[in-house]
Amino acid sequence: MTEIVIRSNINPDQPSRFFCCPFTIPAKYYPWVFLLIFSLFFGILWHFVVGLLVGYLHVYEYNRFLKVGENFVIQHENSIFLAWL
Repeated sequence: MTEIVIRSNINPDQPSRFFCCPFTIPAKYYPWVFLLIFSLFFGILWHFVVGLLVGYLHVYEYNRFLKVGENFVIQHENSIFLAWL
């Protein structure tokens, strides 16, 4: 679901077809329609909702606090805890 959100926000006004439906919808609404249709058939799917949230966090760059620097990674790769791997 995260990938769908990211791809649909690259060009949000591009028309997209929802599976084999005879109509098109703007790409920015595609993840929401996807969630709605699958929720109607299978009930609320929480992993889809979480995927939507994570996708929008990535698109609007609210997940910057999760990124680590290169020095941090190098330091932890060379630590004693990972030496035995």
